[in-house]
Amino acid sequence: MSETKNGELTLEEKCQLLYGDGAWRIHGFPKKGVPVFEMHDGPIGLRIPSNPKLDDWSESAPATCFPSPALLACSWDPSLEEEIGRKLAQEAILRHTDMVLSPGINIKRNPLCGRNFEYFSEDPLLSGKMGAAFIRGLQEKGVGACLKHFACNSQEKDRMVNDSILDLRALHEIYLKGFEIAIKEGDPWAVMCSYNLINGVYASDNEYLLKDVLRKRWGYRGVVMSDWGATNRSIESHNCGLDLEMPSTEKLYPALKKAYQEGRLAHKEFEESTGRILKMIAKKAAKAPQNPDAYLESWALAQKAVEESAVLLKNNKALPYSFSDDYCVIGLGAEHPRIQGAGSSGVNPTKVE
Repeated sequence: MSETKNGELTLEEKCQLLYGDGAWRIHGFPKKGVPVFEMHDGPIGLRIPSNPKLDDWSESAPATCFPSPALLACSWDPSLEEEIGRKLAQEAILRHTDMVLSPGINIKRNPLCGRNFEYFSEDPLLSGKMGAAFIRGLQEKGVGACLKHFACNSQEKDRMVNDSILDLRALHEIYLKGFEIAIKEGDPWAVMCSYNLINGVYASDNEYLLKDVLRKRWGYRGVVMSDWGATNRSIESHNCGLDLEMPSTEKLYPALKKAYQEGRLAHKEFEESTGRILKMIAKKAAKAPQNPDAYLESWALAQKAVEESAVLLKNNKALPYSFSDDYCVIGLGAEHPRIQGAGSSGVNPTKVE
């Protein structure tokens, strides 16, 4: 589709571009050539809630449950990850989804982090290369990727108030390096900032992170969006480099419009943000019809990915087992194997074996 220019929208309409239309959409203005833009979760497969209400996570549309990134990193195979991106894009098109909120490439600083299964590795090079491959595969089919969670999202406990304190060398060589690789080699449509503070400043308010590093140093030109409810100070966040605040069930444009008119919302940042969002929406093109058997193809790829990612260790008499022994597996995991996480990673599998 052709790109609608900033000047073709009213101030109120442009204000509405800066925050979500409910849980999973960006406001559209079809009469002015700006369609509604829809996004959904996808760390290990597409998660589209059957109930559009933000607080209802109970059920989602059937989708392929791919292996977790924690396992896929063990394949050391970016081409495999790129193919998974292509297959996930086919499912996204079937479900009328314009952008998938994935991949997550945060560094695994602590083994107790509740979202480690969504992240590739403790190594920034491996994480960056695998993340870039997924982005390329997904976007090759015309579906956008959203790289997350930028940055230093190292724990789930108290994630809204946790402060990741680290020096600049550790920040750039470990925690940001994977993002730099994925952005430069994958060029995702969007980057999602995290909930936590970084050296005392929330990621959504962090001008050093969002402007100095992401924009100026790395040259990123895509959209920066918040994690769901991650904004701390709406107007200040937009001044500091945030483009899109997600989600929203309220009309925020009166406050944004007033801040713009009073000069509290910087005009330069405002116009640049709305321009970037319009460019991203313009990438939403008419997608080619997909084969309904795409789910079967995806499941076959998911099985292949598990096989390619399995790591075998040779037992040189270190463990007291032999192939002739009988084994008994006891516990809830034996009866109901845990194949995925929960929340934004909770997939309703089309098939489980």
